[in-house]
Amino acid sequence: MQRRLPSTAVVSLHMRDWFHTLLTMSMFHITFVLFTIFVFAVVFWAFLYQAASTACGLEVDSFIDAFMLSIETLTTIGALQ
Repeated sequence: MQRRLPSTAVVSLHMRDWFHTLLTMSMFHITFVLFTIFVFAVVFWAFLYQAASTACGLEVDSFIDAFMLSIETLTTIGALQ
């Protein structure tokens, strides 16, 4: 006797257990998910840097400057000087 789960139960199981979902994903999908999260984080912080540039004296004139500042800041966190 073979038991089958309804498709909604499988989706619900994957949504509740992120660790095992990542374990069963292909390397391409894991890379895509991590890259997407990184890009969203960079864009989010770029918008924040651009919004706070005048109040904090960041001298960010355009979104590209804020984007580059965001990338530079996120990639240097934890670096030993």
